[in-house]
Amino acid sequence: MFLSSRNIVVTSKDFLKCESCGLVYLAVCEECQSFYIGKTEGKLKRRIYEHCYDLQNKKETNALFKHSLECTRARFTFFVIGVKKEARGGTMGKKKVEHTEPQW
Repeated sequence: MFLSSRNIVVTSKDFLKCESCGLVYLAVCEECQSFYIGKTEGKLKRRIYEHCYDLQNKKETNALFKHSLECTRARFTFFVIGVKKEARGGTMGKKKVEHTEPQW
C-alpha cells in the first residue's frame, strides 16, 4: 500500500489495503523523527485523508498540524504497527488492546 500527498507518505510491509479497518499506525516526522501513534476503527485511507485535510486546513486540534507549527519542514511517513482485529475477524477486547499498546 502506498499513498502520498505533499507531506504524507504511507507504507506497509503487511498485506493491507487502504480499506483495512481496526489498525494502529505510527506517523513519523522525517525531518526531526518525532512521532505520533494513532488508532482507527474505520478505514485507514479515510483516517489518513482526515490528517491531510486537517494539515491543509490548519486544524489546531490535529496533532500533526500542531507539530508542523514547530517543525516547518515536517513530512510524515505512516507505518501500520498493529492490527486491532484478530485473524478470524473477532475484535480484541479493549483491555487487551490497552495491555498491548505500550509495546508499540
